[in-house]
Amino acid sequence: MPDQSLPPFLMTSDSGSFARATILERKPQIIRQVLADNTYPPEIAAALEDFRDEIASRTIQPLAEFAPDVPGWNRELAPICRQNLA
Repeated sequence: MPDQSLPPFLMTSDSGSFARATILERKPQIIRQVLADNTYPPEIAAALEDFRDEIASRTIQPLAEFAPDVPGWNRELAPICRQNLA
């Protein structure tokens, strides 16, 4: 029977890892490029800039959008948000 164990998690805490480079460098650059290539209302541009800063240098925040699934996502995020605040 083939090994069905999962591979290890990709961790952003691992210096030099693909996950770390993606979160700290690639995603912020993609957001910068999206902002440079498009004209958004000021509140949308500000939200994208805030998201760019959050993913690169701040703890995960609960979602604040108005959507029917936000409470469920925030329940799932709660342990991570608390862990980062500890």
